[in-house]
Amino acid sequence: MIYSKYNIYVNTKSNGLLIYNTLYGRIIKLTEEYSKKLDLNHIVNSSKEVIDFLSSNKMITSEEDENERLKLIESKFLNKINSTLFLTLIPSFKCNFNCPYCYENRASKDMLYDYDYDNILNEISSSNIKNVNIQLFGGEPLLFLDDILSFLDKLKEKDVSISGGITTNGYLLNEETFIKLLACGINSFQITIDGNKESHNKTRKLINGGETYSTILNNLINISHKTNKCSITIRCNIDSTTCIHNFLKDYENNFKNDNRFSLLLYPVSKWTESLNCENLISKKDLFKKYTKFLKSEQIKDVYLTTYIDGLLCCDLQFTTSLALLPNGKIGFCTIDFNKNEQISIKDCFSNLINNIQNEASQKNECKKCVLYPKCFGYGCKKRDKLNHCDDLLNNIKSFLLEYFL
Repeated sequence: MIYSKYNIYVNTKSNGLLIYNTLYGRIIKLTEEYSKKLDLNHIVNSSKEVIDFLSSNKMITSEEDENERLKLIESKFLNKINSTLFLTLIPSFKCNFNCPYCYENRASKDMLYDYDYDNILNEISSSNIKNVNIQLFGGEPLLFLDDILSFLDKLKEKDVSISGGITTNGYLLNEETFIKLLACGINSFQITIDGNKESHNKTRKLINGGETYSTILNNLINISHKTNKCSITIRCNIDSTTCIHNFLKDYENNFKNDNRFSLLLYPVSKWTESLNCENLISKKDLFKKYTKFLKSEQIKDVYLTTYIDGLLCCDLQFTTSLALLPNGKIGFCTIDFNKNEQISIKDCFSNLINNIQNEASQKNECKKCVLYPKCFGYGCKKRDKLNHCDDLLNNIKSFLLEYFL
């Protein structure tokens, strides 16, 4: 028997030991008394009671069982991504909001035309791709709803299995639009509400200055009355001035018992050069500020960043992923547009088909990492991988300390 190499240990000094296993997603807490009965250097020196408890939670296991479990989930993951085209569709950078932290070039007049959609439809068809995951992005994609629905209808006609999601400000996401998107395979929704009504209407106002909180909340309430299967993430971008307590009450009153809804709290970063940095807060400060409140209010399905449940938080980090940009070119990042490598659709698909293969053999170094079961060696293409992993590990430890003590 061995200690799992996918255990993350967090010593709380006076409150015992927290252990998070990334392979099984389990978290346990050992009291100070039981922590003293655990010898992390030699299992045989640990008490039987502690060994049995850790074994029952897969934190002590055999190397054979651990490798078998890893191989199973790795295989499922790789089979999925290597047989699927992940396409981020950006019809335009145009938006009906004027958010101060937005990094996109809203002044750009680029937009996708019918021939751009037809070009990528033809390439998908000729490449014999059968599974496509569509992520609708912008700008505000719902400003171009008719174009999107037309593209998705044509894609279905090519005998392609469609799944996907949309990132939208939610202002135009009424019941009718919601049903139309679901019918086309779009069943994952991310909508941003920045705290309570007052906070939100300061940062997420219409271009003409109009308020948006009530319209978005009412849209979500109306959608919640539908019985359709879907997942809806409400994202809250937070800085030191954001007040979310009243919003959390709105969330609790309307969505707490609806398992289709989840809440993502995320700190505002310097996404644009013009952003005032005085009000920015770190992820660690975010954990400290809200974890105890969320626990005391018993609000579930809240993610303080996506790091604890999975590190795959970008749709463009796979070999089989690409973005159709508003200028009709293919890019590989939805944030760093100015430095985005852009190639023609035809050249991209030629390279794509050659790259649809199992990359596990290229990720042997990553397999030694405690985070490997959460990302399988994939990550942001624009970041230094090793430093990024260290940052993620520190974020997880901070979260564990704040939330589980």
